Amino acid sequence: MSHIMRLLTGLLFIMLIATLALAQIRVEPVGSMPAWCGGSYHVAGGLTDKEYIEIVKSGQGVSSGTNFGACEDVVKEVRGFDGKLNEVRIPTYPAVPAPQVSFEADGRVLNVTGELDKDGKAVVNELKLPDIPK
Repeated sequence: MSHIMRLLTGLLFIMLIATLALAQIRVEPVGSMPAWCGGSYHVAGGLTDKEYIEIVKSGQGVSSGTNFGACEDVVKEVRGFDGKLNEVRIPTYPAVPAPQVSFEADGRVLNVTGELDKDGKAVVNELKLPDIPK
């Protein structure tokens, strides 16, 4: 009888620890993500480097600028704690908003992100075309 009581006590203790561990799990809210949509600007039309190189080598024209579709939610399925698949919608926003893009006299295309670095200077990213191997 004492073996059964020890076994039950051990099982209850394990279940208590597991319950406390699961209670600690926090699910972070899903934030929006950047996408090539809406008022985005992209020097290579939102193509990956490999896609861009293949299109240029084939002689086709590459679109660039802000000719992307509307910003739509990304839909993903995630498995919950209960084992069921749930649909999650992630809102999108323009990856590089066109108003934050400037064209310099020397031909560079700059993205002024609106953020500041640790020295208080504006963060500026240069948008470059991928190098095409010969």
